[in-house]
Amino acid sequence: MRKPNLTEAASSFNELFASMKRDGNNQYAAFCLLAVARCEQAMSNTAEEAEKTVEAAQLFLQAEMENHTLNYAGYEEHLHEATQCYLQAIDLYVQLNRPLFAASLFVELAAAMKLFKRVDDAAMYCEKAARFQLLSPLAALSSLEEAVACKIMKKDYDGAILTLNEIINFALERFGIPMPNGETHCAPGAALDVISRAEVTRLLLLLLLQPSPHASKPDHAVVLEKFAADESTASQYMPEELRLLLQSLVLTCGAGDTAGASLLQADLWIHFTPLQNDLMQLIVTELHNGFLTKA
Repeated sequence: MRKPNLTEAASSFNELFASMKRDGNNQYAAFCLLAVARCEQAMSNTAEEAEKTVEAAQLFLQAEMENHTLNYAGYEEHLHEATQCYLQAIDLYVQLNRPLFAASLFVELAAAMKLFKRVDDAAMYCEKAARFQLLSPLAALSSLEEAVACKIMKKDYDGAILTLNEIINFALERFGIPMPNGETHCAPGAALDVISRAEVTRLLLLLLLQPSPHASKPDHAVVLEKFAADESTASQYMPEELRLLLQSLVLTCGAGDTAGASLLQADLWIHFTPLQNDLMQLIVTELHNGFLTKA
């Protein structure tokens, strides 16, 4: 039997892909690209195979978005196909020893999952992206912060706190400067901002969860105690004004002072990110409803 001409086959599928794309048939255009990818695989062209697989994933996503726009009552099969393509392409880039390419695809996949309100999956893919971004620590921290946002959207506050702990520890490990007295001071710049944001968000989540002393984890209890005890070491990485306001917030929540919390909310607004302001609003609402009891 004559050996198939893979180059000709790939060319034919590329022509069919172009025709389908012009006609707006993104689903079938994606299948054509997968056929091209298989031809590249047979010719051991791993980089080209990965590239075509990613393009197919993006077309499947477009097809899924079109279905959502039309309110099509489907089973998100195009999203499933896109996910499989992304994961396959990631494996290929891992084989090619291109971790940052793999990370970028995890980030892209996480954004798609968030768009389709699959925030659990989005958080998972953000965390996987961070694992491949170790050579670019600020990018890794950004991916972990996005994972935190997804977990908070899902109200997985305990999971969000764990990821925030990971952010703080990772940032200190990569950017921390050991001092002669044994303390660690973070290098100025973006890493400092990341640690400060993480510590604020973690504190707000702890206040929202309001764990009882006997049920609170030791490290969580230490965080709350440091702020409540007016210790300047509660955080070395945030502005003094913000630290003092947060200390007041801890004491106010501990006393169940709804009016005081509302006043502090106004003062803290300019210091918080939109996500932190949402958490602060939840804290005030819980106090108003009597769900955050006195310590």
